[in-house]
Amino acid sequence: MSVVTNVIFKTSTGDRARISKLNRAFDHKFVSCDDESLSRGWYAGTKMLECAIYPGAFNHLDLNALIGAIRAVEWDDPGAVQLFAQEQEQDRLREIDLGL
Repeated sequence: MSVVTNVIFKTSTGDRARISKLNRAFDHKFVSCDDESLSRGWYAGTKMLECAIYPGAFNHLDLNALIGAIRAVEWDDPGAVQLFAQEQEQDRLREIDLGL
């Protein structure tokens, strides 16, 4: 049975290089909305994103492990790092306090 957690992870544009460190420390891989494998500007709006957004849907996500992996990275702009999660059977995303 699936237990899906939807997440939106956000960093400053200067922290995009740090995602590889997060991906090495965590079993799941985050891909930017601006990843070169995706069509440029595929998302809604008339402008390009000015922040780095990494959406995902993970089955049986250990949210505490993800939070720990995020905290372990030395972000250039920790004040800009945010995590939103919507766990199975929830109707809303909630912002997770990362304590950065």
